[in-house]
Amino acid sequence: MSAADAPTAGEPSGITRRESTAADRPSGHMRVIGADKTVVRVNGEKTVVGVVTDAATGEVLGMEALAERCSDGFMEWLGDFARVISWARR
Repeated sequence: MSAADAPTAGEPSGITRRESTAADRPSGHMRVIGADKTVVRVNGEKTVVGVVTDAATGEVLGMEALAERCSDGFMEWLGDFARVISWARR
């Protein structure tokens, strides 16, 4: 591994960087979303909330109280959300 390929601070050590080429990029329009979950207190009780944003504009696209606190539940919700967005943009 050369110094140029060495991970930077915060980057997992098993991942190396390389320059992307046109062949690496998908053709056509692509919408990129960002997502996270957090825990908030609602009426004194902890509630997990999922938030999805448009990565280009920062606009909040959706927010929902999630029934499951685990990552699998979050990923299922996010996958459902992404499918809804892809259909809405067609």
